Amino acid sequence: MLFRSALEGLYAGKPVGSVAIGEACRMEHPQVLKYLHAAEAAGQVRAAYARPGGAIRGWIPANAPTAETLADGHAKQVATAVLTLLRSGKRVTISRVARHLDIPVATAGRWLRYAESTGLVSQDAEGGWKPA
Repeated sequence: MLFRSALEGLYAGKPVGSVAIGEACRMEHPQVLKYLHAAEAAGQVRAAYARPGGAIRGWIPANAPTAETLADGHAKQVATAVLTLLRSGKRVTISRVARHLDIPVATAGRWLRYAESTGLVSQDAEGGWKPA
C-alpha cells in the first residue's frame, strides 16, 4: 500500500502525523485516516497515543519497537522521587516531590496522578504518597 510505504519512509523513531502521510501520498486527510484505521485493524500500522486512552499523536509502522511515552518517563521519575523521599522518614507530599524534582507543584501533582493510574505509586491514609 502506498501510504504504508510513505509512513515507513517518513518514520524516524517518532510518530508520523496523518497530515504528513497524506501529503506524501497526495491524498485528502479524511481518506488517509480511513486507510490508516483499516491498516491498524489489519496489523500493518499502530497508532501512537499521547497517553493511554488519549488522543492519537501519530502513526508508526507495526514492526517498529514501542518506545516509552513521555508520560511514562515522568511517572517513573516521580515514583523514584517518592521512594527517595520516603527513605528520609517524612511524609511524601506533592510539594516535597516538586521541590525534589525542581518542577511546579501542579506538574508534580499531574505526574503523581498518572503514576498512580499506572500502578507505580499510591496514596497513603494521610494523603501522602508511597510506592505501590
